[in-house]
Amino acid sequence: MKKEWYIIKDLKKFTNSIRSLVYSGFGKAISDYPDDFTEMLSNIDDPVFEKELDEFLSYNESILLINESVRKQTNKKTGSERYLITDELFNHIIETLNARLVANILSSLVKKGLLESAFDSTENDFIFWVKEEPTNEDNKEKPKTD
Repeated sequence: MKKEWYIIKDLKKFTNSIRSLVYSGFGKAISDYPDDFTEMLSNIDDPVFEKELDEFLSYNESILLINESVRKQTNKKTGSERYLITDELFNHIIETLNARLVANILSSLVKKGLLESAFDSTENDFIFWVKEEPTNEDNKEKPKTD
């Protein structure tokens, strides 16, 4: 089966749309939305949405990840560039941005002190757990024994 290639007319708009799609769809089932995803993208102009999107999945890191997946073509005569993508590459981009979003959210929760993190050599990956609040028993001074 021959791959179909699609032209990305505006890489900046494509990047912003894809990162908005990934962020707005985070934690939701695809069946929660209509077939054309317009409802998913309807809150893009919301300033709170934009701030959170920039915090957790910035344009700069998104464009770097997307550039790794799209095929760039340069017209030898005019020097103009265009970007091509297949269905498989599109799915890869969605998965890559989603993984980056999850990593950035976890990192933010660790920085805020809401999660603990450590590297597990058995799993060869980082593990996370909810930080436990100290109990009253933990705060009591233990009697000194000499």
